[in-house]
Amino acid sequence: MKLEVHKAATAFLLNWDKKIQKWRILLTDHKKIKKLIPIGGHVEKNETTDRAVIREVREEVGCDVDLFWSSERKEWAKKPSLFSIQIEKIPSFKETSEHFHEDYMYAGYLSETSFSKIKSGKRSRLYWTYIGDILAHPKKYNIFPEMLKTLQKFNILSP
Repeated sequence: MKLEVHKAATAFLLNWDKKIQKWRILLTDHKKIKKLIPIGGHVEKNETTDRAVIREVREEVGCDVDLFWSSERKEWAKKPSLFSIQIEKIPSFKETSEHFHEDYMYAGYLSETSFSKIKSGKRSRLYWTYIGDILAHPKKYNIFPEMLKTLQKFNILSP
C-alpha cells in the first residue's frame, strides 16, 4: 500500500531574549499527536509554501512574522526563505490514516513587540521555550527526535 504525501509548511518562530542572551522558540501542544511541535499546517490547493507559512502563523498565533532567516544569504530578511525540507511519517489517528508530510520549513523572527502580544500557556496551547533547554534536556520535552537536529542549527544563528 502506497502512503499519501501531504504538503505542509512549518514556521520555527524564534525570539532573542536580550536579558539572558538565548534563543527561544514558540511551540504548540498538538492535540492529536500529543507532542510539542512548531507552528504550521497543510498547504492548501493552489497555495505556495511561503504563503501557507504566513497564513498558518496568522491563524495559529495571531501575528505576522517580522523577519525570515535566509540560509542562502546568512541573514534575516523580509521575504520568506526556505530553510529546509523534511519528509515525515505521520501516524494514523482516529479517521486520519497514516501518511507522509513533505514539510517545507521556514525560520521566522518575532520582535519584542510581536513576542509580547502572544498569549502563551496551557489555555492557548502555545509555549515559549529556550532552545538551549530543549537541547540540554531532550527527554523532558515531548518533541520529535528530528526536531532536535533542526534546533541545533537555530541555536547558533546570530540575533
